[in-house]
Amino acid sequence: MSLKAGETLEDNHMNVVFVLLFFGGIAAAFVGLVMLIINLIKKKSIKTSGIILGAGAACFALSIVISGYIDNPDYTVTNASEGHEFIQNLESGKSINGKTLKFKVTTVGKNEDQGIGLQAPGDFDVIVPYNKNNSKIKTGDTVEITCNSSGKLFNIWVVSGTIKE
Repeated sequence: MSLKAGETLEDNHMNVVFVLLFFGGIAAAFVGLVMLIINLIKKKSIKTSGIILGAGAACFALSIVISGYIDNPDYTVTNASEGHEFIQNLESGKSINGKTLKFKVTTVGKNEDQGIGLQAPGDFDVIVPYNKNNSKIKTGDTVEITCNSSGKLFNIWVVSGTIKE
């Protein structure tokens, strides 16, 4: 799963579904197990407790399956420390072409026909193509791009890429 232009992590409903299923499944399975043990000791029907235990286990298993569909970016930059670490990777010569970069936008530059300049934490710039969706990006948004190239321009690292859809 990736974030679209202008979308923040809080808008990412798949993560919320995953968390609810994961913890809800664990809680329901635990409650069902406790009820099952109590009903076995009291020699009562275990049907309801078995259903709760099974539903909890199914929710937990479903959350594990969903987690496999949530994409994790190659690089995440949400603060200056992570930005400096990313720059160190660039300076060491690591190729980022085709890799994914998820970052929090600290400054949005002027929208130009050539592209939109976005500044990331750690003082490097990201250039994305200009289009209607990308022009909606604002300071504070978290965006994910596929990196096309990187290089220094006036001693500042610049990464060009396209927004992951």
